[in-house]
This record gives sequence, C-alpha cells and structure tokens, in this order.
Amino acid sequence: MKVWGLLFAMLVLSGCAGHQYKDYAREVTPESVEIFDTTGGDPDAATVYGISRPNQSFVGEHQLILFSKVDDTPLPNAQRGGFLRTDVTGYQAIKVSPGKHNLSYFFVSAGYLTWHAKDLEYNRMDFEPKGVYVLDWAIRVSNYGTGYVTKGLQSVVRKAQARDFDFSDD
Repeated sequence: MKVWGLLFAMLVLSGCAGHQYKDYAREVTPESVEIFDTTGGDPDAATVYGISRPNQSFVGEHQLILFSKVDDTPLPNAQRGGFLRTDVTGYQAIKVSPGKHNLSYFFVSAGYLTWHAKDLEYNRMDFEPKGVYVLDWAIRVSNYGTGYVTKGLQSVVRKAQARDFDFSDD
C-alpha cells in the first residue's frame, strides 16, 4: 500500500513540474513576450510590461504578472479557472491608449509544487503617448515584535529603464 501511495505522489508531482510556466516567459523583454493590443492599433499606444522574477524563498519558484483587465473590461482569455480556481491565464505585456487607466492583474507564483495567484489592481495611472512602462513589485515581510509574520505585496507602475530588460547578471 505504501508503494502505491508513493507512486501516486510521484505522478502528481511530476505533473505539476511540467505545468510550471505554461507558455509564459521567465524573463520579460520586448522580444520574449506577445504584447496584447487593447487599443485597436493606436500608433500612440503605451506599452506596459509585467515584471517577472525568481522567488527568493523557494527553489524552482517564479513570480510573474499577468494582466487580466483594463478599465474593468476583461481581456480575451484572461481568466481564473480550474480546480480551486488556481489556474490563471493573462498577458505579460499590453498596449493601452494614452491617458488614465485602471489595470487589473494576477500576481502569480509558479513553482514545482504550486501555481497560485492573487487578483490585484493598479488604479488611475496616466500613460503618455508611446511610453514604455513596467508594473514592478516587491514582497515585504514584517514582524512587528508580535511573533506574527505578515507578507504584503507592493506594486508600482513606472517608466521602463534599460536595466528592467537586462538579464546578463542572472
């Protein structure tokens, strides 16, 4: 009986490893991702990339941004589904028209054993014509002397810099 349990566990874990990144780029660059155009071809559209990076706390885990809505309008095929609603799809880069927009996105943590996501929003960002932006993030861990550890996700949309797409030090 123990052998069957072990074989079942190995089968389940091997399935998770293949599901780890789906078709998403581990390193987001203008060349590595498909950019979804929400503008219908506006030549002045701004481009927004979601930053992706390895998780510092678990081996084999990667964290990425998948855009799901612009101004409360769902993007095609960007959704949460599957068993326990842990399977998410979205876009790693989008084009938006100049002006103020709300961006909704999934913060995804993909690893050998897990694939989970949080639904988040970034409100009222003003995008300049032909601007290039990144939605960057950081996880803050706090322990206020209480013995309880809390984690918080802080995100910001900012103008892209060359270092955002340089992975030569990795």
